[in-house]
Amino acid sequence: DATHPPQRNKVNHFAGGIAPDAFTLDAVESPRNGNWFLVTLAARRGLTLLESQPGVDPGKLGVYGHSMGGRLTTQLTGIDKRVKAAVPSCGGSGDLTATLEEMPGGQRSSAGLSALACVSENPYIRRIAIPTLWLSPTNDFHAHMDNMAWNWREVPDSLLQLSMSPHFNHRHDHASALTQHFWFETHLKGKQGLIPSTPTIALELGRIPKVVVTPDPTKMCENVRIYFTQDVHELTRFWRHADARHENGRWVSDAPLLDASQPLFAFANVVYATPEEYRKIAN
Repeated sequence: DATHPPQRNKVNHFAGGIAPDAFTLDAVESPRNGNWFLVTLAARRGLTLLESQPGVDPGKLGVYGHSMGGRLTTQLTGIDKRVKAAVPSCGGSGDLTATLEEMPGGQRSSAGLSALACVSENPYIRRIAIPTLWLSPTNDFHAHMDNMAWNWREVPDSLLQLSMSPHFNHRHDHASALTQHFWFETHLKGKQGLIPSTPTIALELGRIPKVVVTPDPTKMCENVRIYFTQDVHELTRFWRHADARHENGRWVSDAPLLDASQPLFAFANVVYATPEEYRKIAN
């Protein structure tokens, strides 16, 4: 069998190519010629093997993957109902189809319609129906932040939460590892009180715009870090940071504009107190 999922092929079929060559399954243009078909099939077989093992609860299978594995995690989550919780890391943002008018700073996807329909992760994202933690830094070259914001906007808020490291590319800060651990502790082991509700963020316009964040009031909030920028290019975007003021349960940061003709992007990381039993992991 000439089929070989890793990147040995003369044509890189991980890049969306579905044309035939000596290494493909089909001799005609086919989604089965894309390597993502092969690795997703292999991952589903991996779940089948895992659920048959002694000591494994087949009703509590979770998936985590990084980079190519992050995209694979997204595709597996969208297509296989055996997955009950997922954490895609630095992968799975999808191909952007928005126009510049629809999304400031956005760029049209170079993927063809056939690739978007059957090779891209876009169709899988629309099928996500389980708790999913998006774990990705702000400047990742592979899982573009703006693509994720656009393509994942229809995933219900009740299922999706975010953990994003500022200024990083294709890796995370240390605190994100604990967030990932809490995700599986909560959604696979049924432990309560570890995952806070998603904080709210709002923009108050005025002479100097203000970014306002309201954390989960049931948790002990230690700090709120608010980041903002007007740089439209997501890969080289520099996120400015200003000290947030604590005002009546809200955290407020000024976001002065450098150019009123450019869009303003903002997000925040809320830091909560780590439960005593998990502090060794955090350190």
